[in-house]
Amino acid sequence: MTKGSSGDTPDKASDRAPGDASEASEASDAWKRWHEQRVATVSAPYGPLALTGTHWLEDHPDGQLPDIPGRWTTDGDAVLLTAGRADGLTVDGRLLDGEARLTADRGPVDAARVARGERRLVVLVREGLWGVRDFDPAAP
Repeated sequence: MTKGSSGDTPDKASDRAPGDASEASEASDAWKRWHEQRVATVSAPYGPLALTGTHWLEDHPDGQLPDIPGRWTTDGDAVLLTAGRADGLTVDGRLLDGEARLTADRGPVDAARVARGERRLVVLVREGLWGVRDFDPAAP
């Protein structure tokens, strides 16, 4: 310890209170666990890093969304999706050949009603505006 004008102060790590090093180690370990969990969450197949686009239907009056097949239009309190078999879209696990009336998805991304292969197309509504979020687990 050194004597200064403000009193005794520790001048090296060994002079610190016994709990300081273990508390720092615990905090460091807790942060590492949080960081590992966060990386796993965001890089999960349908985590935030899999989101490749959010498309608002009002921005696409022709119903053609970028890189998403089918025709997506608003129909009052729902979205009307029109697609043919060649589009490869499924609704509730069945290949869509015709029209499907969709409401906003409420569950996790992997439970979205509309899919194309491993991609999930999540229907959403925010402040009365309809949109589609495209989650692709193969996104770079």
